[in-house]
Amino acid sequence: MLSHALKIKGREMRILRIILAGLVISALVWSCAKKPGTIEGRVTDAKGKPLAGAAVFTIPQQTSTLTDTTGYFIFPDVPPGEYSLMAKFDRDSTVKIVGPVDPGATVSIDIVIFESEPPP
Repeated sequence: MLSHALKIKGREMRILRIILAGLVISALVWSCAKKPGTIEGRVTDAKGKPLAGAAVFTIPQQTSTLTDTTGYFIFPDVPPGEYSLMAKFDRDSTVKIVGPVDPGATVSIDIVIFESEPPP
């Protein structure tokens, strides 16, 4: 009697497979869409010297960090999307377009801050 209760007809089996496939696909899409990315890089002057203590901001999210002694910065756990960065050192600043940050991806970008002439 138990073996009779466990028998699944062909149509029911197809429906069950479709439901299971939908659940697996949904789980994969959900896990990929929620996975953050990373933006990292270095900030230097026009001569290639690392700028320690430069402030780097994400645009549009507006989070910020400071560079280390080698000019390195990192933004972990960035939601996927389009970004630009603004780096500031003393009175000088530069905006750099990063572009898309995909789920789980790391984007590396170097930023050069050119020294501006002081006003007269």
